[in-house]
Amino acid sequence: MVSIDKSLNLNEERKHAWRSFGLIVLLISIEEIWEVIALNHIFGPNFDISTCMSWLQHVNQVLSHTPTSIIYELSYLSMKCLRTYLNMHLKSDIAVNVKSCHLKKFIQAYKNLLDATNDANKVIKIKLFFDLVFVFGSVVTDINLVFAGINLNDLYLTFLPLVTALTTILLTLVGVIFLDLSRTEYEKIKTALAMELIKCEDADYHKEIMATVDFLEIRPPCYTLWRIFPLNINLIFGFVNCAIVYAIIILSFL
Repeated sequence: MVSIDKSLNLNEERKHAWRSFGLIVLLISIEEIWEVIALNHIFGPNFDISTCMSWLQHVNQVLSHTPTSIIYELSYLSMKCLRTYLNMHLKSDIAVNVKSCHLKKFIQAYKNLLDATNDANKVIKIKLFFDLVFVFGSVVTDINLVFAGINLNDLYLTFLPLVTALTTILLTLVGVIFLDLSRTEYEKIKTALAMELIKCEDADYHKEIMATVDFLEIRPPCYTLWRIFPLNINLIFGFVNCAIVYAIIILSFL
């Protein structure tokens, strides 16, 4: 991807990942400061070392979402750059044989991107599964605490678990959102190739476009958990909905 990196200044695009990382850290910091204030109000003199250790464990769990988010954001930014690179040359007035050469470079860069992401996915998908289990348990617990706070008319006990649950869900969603954005870029690439195919009059160039489209169809940027559950926003919302329903059922028996 050397030539593509140089033509699009990909390093500049990747700076967006660090900005997102800073935004995530800021969000976590605000949430954790609020949590310390709320815990101090709830426990008062009983805010001891065990409570502090439990809070630090929660901070560690929240921070563990950031590597996944950064990896998938880099994947999305790279896919976006590939689409820009492809559109730039498809819309130019260069010779057909030069366009064919750029299509080959695009396919090689696309393959390298998928290979790099797949290597990280082997670990990330396992981690994400346990994150989903954590989100399920966390949301169930937090919803119970929200209702407990409402019954006790305690503002801090009501909003602390609510803020914690929303932060946990949001941070879990970030990486999956970037996966969906990558899928959107993939669909835009296919659309651009389809439009080029309509305008194409050269037989050899037509074959090159078809070969590119076939490769994209064979290797789409789609990821699943154990080839069963699609790794997208619907999976996260499904877990959250189950957690909410489960919490409501539990509360109905209390």
